[in-house]
Amino acid sequence: EQLLKNALFRHFPQLQGKISYIDVGTPQSNEHYLGRTSSYGLDQSVDRFLDPTLRIAVPGLSGLYLTGQDLICDGVFPQPIVAWITLSKVLGVTSPDFWLLFCDFALSVGRRVLFDRTYAPKNP
Repeated sequence: EQLLKNALFRHFPQLQGKISYIDVGTPQSNEHYLGRTSSYGLDQSVDRFLDPTLRIAVPGLSGLYLTGQDLICDGVFPQPIVAWITLSKVLGVTSPDFWLLFCDFALSVGRRVLFDRTYAPKNP
């Protein structure tokens, strides 16, 4: 915990004395609370990444599609990416509906980044 704080203060010295709460989780924390070291889905191993049966369109089952972090890699960030990949598989990458949804999503994110000052720094 102290190593993380020291690294933070090295880059942002103005934050010293302004931290009111710190919570650090490690694989040991997961082991204690969950009984296993990983809190994500499938193991992140080479075998899993090379598994040909783990794919978005399920062979032999027309209309069944899988999505989620386990299709690419673990974490919160890959989930929406896999959702878009699955959507492109369902609708087709050349589908106007896919591109309308994608553009609507991009515009929403752009508006939030440009105009939502909730997350803007107070002293730029």
